[in-house]
Amino acid sequence: MSYESTASEGLHFHLAEHKDPSVSPFAFLATHGIRMPEKARLQHATLGHLLQKALEERHPDHIRLLGTLEQACERAPFLETLYVSKRIFKPVLLSAKEAYHLLQEIPAYEAAGVTVHVPQSWCKKRAPARVQVTLTLEDAPSWVGLHSMFSFSPQLTLDGVALTPEEIALLLAQTDPLIQLRGQWVEVHAQQLTSLLTRWEKASQLHAQGLRFADAMRMLSRTPISRKEGSQEEEEDEERWVTWMPGRQLAQNLRHLIDPARLPDPPTMPLLETHLQATLRPYQRVGVKWLYALHQLQVGGCLADDMGLGKTLQIIAFLLLCREEAQPSLLLVPASLLPNWQGELKKFAPSLRFYVLHPYENDKALYATRPPPCWPHVDVVLTTYTMATRLPWLSQLAWNVLILDEAQAIKNPTAKQTEFVKQLRANTRIALTGTPLENSLMDLWSILDFACPSLLASVPEFQEYVRKIKEAGSYEPLRALISPYLLRRKKTDPTILPDLPAKTEVKAYCSLTPEQVLLYKETLQELTGELKEREASVQRKGLILKYLMYFKQICNHPDQRRGDTAFLPQYSGKFQRLQELATQIAEQNESLLVFTQFRSLTEVLRALLAPIFSRSGFLLHGGTSLDARRQQVEAFQAQGGFFVLSLKAGGTGLNLTRANHVIHFDRWWNPATEAQATDRAFRIGQKNPVMVHAFVCQGTLESRIDAMMESKKALSQEILQTESTIMLTELSDAELLSWMQLEPCATGEAL
Repeated sequence: MSYESTASEGLHFHLAEHKDPSVSPFAFLATHGIRMPEKARLQHATLGHLLQKALEERHPDHIRLLGTLEQACERAPFLETLYVSKRIFKPVLLSAKEAYHLLQEIPAYEAAGVTVHVPQSWCKKRAPARVQVTLTLEDAPSWVGLHSMFSFSPQLTLDGVALTPEEIALLLAQTDPLIQLRGQWVEVHAQQLTSLLTRWEKASQLHAQGLRFADAMRMLSRTPISRKEGSQEEEEDEERWVTWMPGRQLAQNLRHLIDPARLPDPPTMPLLETHLQATLRPYQRVGVKWLYALHQLQVGGCLADDMGLGKTLQIIAFLLLCREEAQPSLLLVPASLLPNWQGELKKFAPSLRFYVLHPYENDKALYATRPPPCWPHVDVVLTTYTMATRLPWLSQLAWNVLILDEAQAIKNPTAKQTEFVKQLRANTRIALTGTPLENSLMDLWSILDFACPSLLASVPEFQEYVRKIKEAGSYEPLRALISPYLLRRKKTDPTILPDLPAKTEVKAYCSLTPEQVLLYKETLQELTGELKEREASVQRKGLILKYLMYFKQICNHPDQRRGDTAFLPQYSGKFQRLQELATQIAEQNESLLVFTQFRSLTEVLRALLAPIFSRSGFLLHGGTSLDARRQQVEAFQAQGGFFVLSLKAGGTGLNLTRANHVIHFDRWWNPATEAQATDRAFRIGQKNPVMVHAFVCQGTLESRIDAMMESKKALSQEILQTESTIMLTELSDAELLSWMQLEPCATGEAL
């Protein structure tokens, strides 16, 4: 007999409910499935028929199937008894206990290549329903805050429905592991259930005040991070026979946090129509509702959207929703981002009252030991991580919302900065980061330990739990535990990508380091002195153009102005900002173009970026030959990474669509020239949204010219072409020096 082999062929075990349960509850049959050419459906023959054929014909396929059966018997004691007794070669009636033993051995059968068929009513779980001890977390009077307590009540349930006293008495009296209950076959182990029920009844009495929020959430997600070590048998019993269920309100709250698109609009949402100077995209609106829901429940969370999806805008909108509440909110940011936040708050929420706790903006004497006098009229307080540790009174106040930008700043749990931040009191704690997991799961622990203290237990307990789940190879319980409190959207998500614009332009505000400030002031004094000596128009114009270049160089790095070669990043706010942005881009495996107008700076920037991207990167300037230019472009398009280009040489004529980030490191002060450079990435063939980052040193000549570009865009071609610098030469000495003047907000991490 010849036949075609298919995946459905081979050895099959069939377990079915007997039509007459008074005779026997179950029937079992082992068959050989073959597919004949003339038949559409699989044909089955009993193993008895197969054995006869094997003896008569010595057919190799039949012999091989018997070998599969013997292989399965090696791992399955009950199957071996059927084989040794030869019952397996014909239809067999099974008791409930025998059927249960067969069910327990299904994994061994399938490992040997046997296809197993069970009753249709069991197909979803491939096993009968199971009576379990269900522990229901009763809704707290009002679930508000991480200190909420949840009581729980144990009961025996079937498919989540409590059993009646009569049903409980019936099943506890049974000795068979399978019984019929409510018209279906049910798995039940009376001894284990009785023991577990007793144990949890005692536990509920011991926890009369209820479970803490963190413990309750770990129980619901079956994430036993801090559970005391028990025997393996006890842990297996817990896994099989105990389930945790949330009460009605708790279940709804968790569903909304996990899927915030379900959330209704907050009652204060209409405020955004009049006070937010931007239109939220749909996913951003969802993010704002999620933040507000966390705030209403007084639990924390981590907004972990990809860079470029508007975390800052979502936070500003959220703060507007909270503006009528009594306490101010506190926002901690890296020093390099403080000007960014100021600019974004002024731009998107001009009605939001904020105060900056930093000497570059306000005199430290006003707030060194106490809140400043304007405190009653403030909605938001901004300061840096470093500055916060120098103001002990911050920890004595109760804040409305405590927000950390670039929350990886607290990933070291033993650092003084981390310890101080976690001491700050607030109704709600929000962490912002595009990289919630940079190096290991401990990064995630540190961020969530800030947002939801104790949720992931202590460091040693979490480390031990991580070791176990790595061995088990499943992170699902951990994902289930953190999912309500971590919202992460990626630019590649199907629901996000259509909503993104093709190009997003943002300002990357930078502060000056003390070295830059000192050199800037010295250069301004030099210019003041030389202006007094220059009266001739031509000489004066040349002098001004020379000093404009000097100030640009100082804003880039003091060494560029001095002619030194060290270019240490700590001496330049722009270098530090570039490192921060490039790190995020590299971690997301995205690609970057960096434009500078200075050819001499291209090699320096390449050396700065190489260790971040773990590759040498690509370089193009006026000295690059045509052949090398072509090779560099082709290699970048194939490999990605980063590409440093001088603006004149690389600003036109190149197709660099592999990049989805463009950084203008120093500004040409000509919108058309910058747009041409951006179009190296933003052009036909680009499949991803492009982020354009324009670097601006706050409080310097750069910020004033940038402001002029923004306020006079309609006239930008006329005013801010190359001739714009000539226009500056026509100013009086007093007007010119006012333009060049250094504002207090220029200083950065000097503090």
